[in-house]
Amino acid sequence: MNGFTHSEISPTHRTWAQIDTDALKKNFDAIRKNTSEKTKVCAVIKADAYGHGALIAARALEKRADFFMVAEISEALRLRDSGVTEPILIAGLTDPSYAPLMADLGIRQCVYSLSYAEALNKKADGKKLKIHLKLDTGMSRLGFTTEREDFALTAGKVFGMKNLIPEGVFSHYAESDDLTSDFTDLQTERFDSALGKLEKEGFEFEIKHISNSAASMRSDNSSRGMVRAGICLYGAYPSEQIKKLWEEKNAPLIPVMALKTRIAQIRELKPGESAGYDRRFTASKPTKIAVLCAGYADGLPRLLASPPGARVIDE
Repeated sequence: MNGFTHSEISPTHRTWAQIDTDALKKNFDAIRKNTSEKTKVCAVIKADAYGHGALIAARALEKRADFFMVAEISEALRLRDSGVTEPILIAGLTDPSYAPLMADLGIRQCVYSLSYAEALNKKADGKKLKIHLKLDTGMSRLGFTTEREDFALTAGKVFGMKNLIPEGVFSHYAESDDLTSDFTDLQTERFDSALGKLEKEGFEFEIKHISNSAASMRSDNSSRGMVRAGICLYGAYPSEQIKKLWEEKNAPLIPVMALKTRIAQIRELKPGESAGYDRRFTASKPTKIAVLCAGYADGLPRLLASPPGARVIDE
């Protein structure tokens, strides 16, 4: 099965997820093609690559991606322990005690407040830790609030910390998947304004990034240093609007995961007989049904039993 990766599949397995690494590469290449030549592409492989396997994704993309992004230190350490050498950015909280280790391993940490920066600087113990400043432009999660009058003064203090190297600065769109919303433009304006304030004070960054999957699919992002491709890498669209826009000029994204299972039994239902919890299906005519070996333990929720339900392909 050229291009496919799977885990210990044998004739005895009843249900398994099959990962098409060729599809992953093609989706990545499509996003890369949609950006300017100088724009870096960060592959977001947090949450075990959205359930696709972080190490599988990293192995497939390590010669393509400029950066990898994860959510926590355990994810980053697993990648390093497995030999992944590309720059890794942790998007969430990491205990400051890990600062020396992150510095040694080339793991970048996002910094979202002055107090957190001070804690990392103190714990770095003379090691030089690369960081990316997180700016809150409207998502209202982590980040320095760009609308504060003292924003530049507060964020700029990070540059004076001897153990921290501010490599990058970034923010995150709240609804870039909605083409009818003007909030994305507002966040862009806030981000650019914040960068202007920092640059006016003499603070420069090597990498600037704000575009997530939806934003990276909307334009070429030529004015940015990097885009972060997340859910789109795995063949899923952020919204139907983005899907329509993308497919007007590009080939469709390719689903990377296929959940496969075996048929345990074929049954015949008479008209009026029902099947399943809450008797959600009732046969209106003689009907043949297949009982599949997949359920909760395989990540298949009961909600998929309701219309429109899940689509099953017979191979």
